[in-house]
Amino acid sequence: MQGFIWAYKQEEPKGTVMILSLYVTESYRGHGIATNLKMLLEEWCRLEGIKAIQTTVHYRNSNMLALNQKLGYIPGMVYMTKNL
Repeated sequence: MQGFIWAYKQEEPKGTVMILSLYVTESYRGHGIATNLKMLLEEWCRLEGIKAIQTTVHYRNSNMLALNQKLGYIPGMVYMTKNL
C-alpha cells in the first residue's frame, strides 16, 4: 500500500466533508501521493455537491501544513490539551 485518505460527509455543517486521516507509507513520501489523494477527494466532493473540506493537522507536521496551504486550505482553530 502506498497510502490512503479517509473522509466522511458531515451532518453539520451540511455540504462539508471531514478528512479523518491521510497516510502515505514512508518510502513513498515526497512523490505527490498525498497531493493526488487530496485532489481525488476534491474531485469527488465537486461531483457530490460538497462545498467545503475540513481537516486537522498536528502543529508539528510542517509537511502537511505546507501541502494544505499550497492546496488552498485556510488555517482555523487551534486545538489545545492540558494533561492533569
